[in-house]
Parts: sequence; C-alpha cells; structure tokens
Amino acid sequence: PDYYFYLNQSGCSRVDGTDAAAGWRDTLQALSVIGITDQVQMEMTKLVAAVLHIGNISFREEANYAKVLAEDFLQFPSFLLGLSPEDIAAKLTSRTMRSKWGAQTENIDVLLNVRQAEAARDAWAKSIYDRLFQFLVAQLNKALHTTSNQQLLTMGVLDIYGFEIFEKNGFEQLCINYANEKLQQHFNEVIFEMESQVYAQEGVPSAAIEFQDNSRCV
Repeated sequence: PDYYFYLNQSGCSRVDGTDAAAGWRDTLQALSVIGITDQVQMEMTKLVAAVLHIGNISFREEANYAKVLAEDFLQFPSFLLGLSPEDIAAKLTSRTMRSKWGAQTENIDVLLNVRQAEAARDAWAKSIYDRLFQFLVAQLNKALHTTSNQQLLTMGVLDIYGFEIFEKNGFEQLCINYANEKLQQHFNEVIFEMESQVYAQEGVPSAAIEFQDNSRCV
C-alpha cells in the first residue's frame, strides 16, 4: 500500500481485526454469484489497478506549464487501459477549448499548470471508479431482476462504516461523515422506530431491537 499515492492519503492502510485477503476472496465469490464472469472480473480488477497507478502520476513545472515528472508512471495505466502513454500525458497536461467564430469552429489546445494537471488526473481516476461502481449496481440489479410472478427482489445497502478510522479528516471527509451519520439516523428512525410502531399497531409479535442512537454525534 505504501507504493500508491491514493492509499497513503488516509494515513492508515491496515485495520486491526480485518483480513483483507479473506475479504478479497469473499468479494470474488460474490461477483461470481451475481453472474459476473472471471473475464469481466479481471477487467474490473484492471480498472481498480489503473486508478491506483493513475494516482502515482505526478507533474513538474516547466515554463509555467505542467509536464509529467516521471514518464515511467505512465506505463502501467497505459497497459491496463489500452491507451498510449503519449495520449495520457497529453490529456492530463492540456485541455481542448472549442472556439466558434461565425460559421467556423476551431479547437485550441490549452496547456495546464501543475495544479490543474493534478486536478485532471484525480477527476479522471474518480470518473473511472464511478463508472465501475455504476456498472456493479447495474449488474446487481440485473441479477435480482425476475420476469416471473415471484415477488420482486430488492436489496438495500447502507454503507456508513470505515470513515472513522482515518487519522486526519479534511473538510470533504467531514461532509461525508456528516452525510453518513444523517443517513444512519434516518435508517434508525425508519427501520427500528417506525417499523416497530407498525408491528405494534398490527399486533405482529416482534422482539425489541437495540440500536445505538447517533443523535449526539449528528
């Protein structure tokens, strides 16, 4: 984990009591269960690896513009994504601006500074990661879909854990933590309190469920 820039930002790459290897095996098994083939799993793994390697691309300033600091770090993203290193470097250090004069349209390449290049790199990594996540959601929905008369299958996922293990939280992480805690509070109210009231009104026997109230945290 120390090799990857993105994995070093939290200040914590290992968590006591967590078996990363076992979690990885469970993940692969779960992907197989919802019908994702080994070949597609490999492509997904390549995308995650590409995101990590993209984070290692850094820049230097040359005549007020950004240049890739070490071109060796372009090789792995190039291999994993099927792109040329030259195209990656060009797209991370420049952007295309379209200018229109009357009926004519002209494309102009605008060079980026180091800060803008870093922002472009991170935006690219986030976009790849987001598209992979959306693909997983679509595959899960596809696996749960049924055309028979069976009851519609649904799965709700509330992911709120993991953020509290960071040693340092910036403003962005604070916003994430707050949103997560508000989601947990809403979940508690709907599932544990409102549903229990419905059970009581309809005379459905149910055991009392103890849960941690996070109102003070919010």
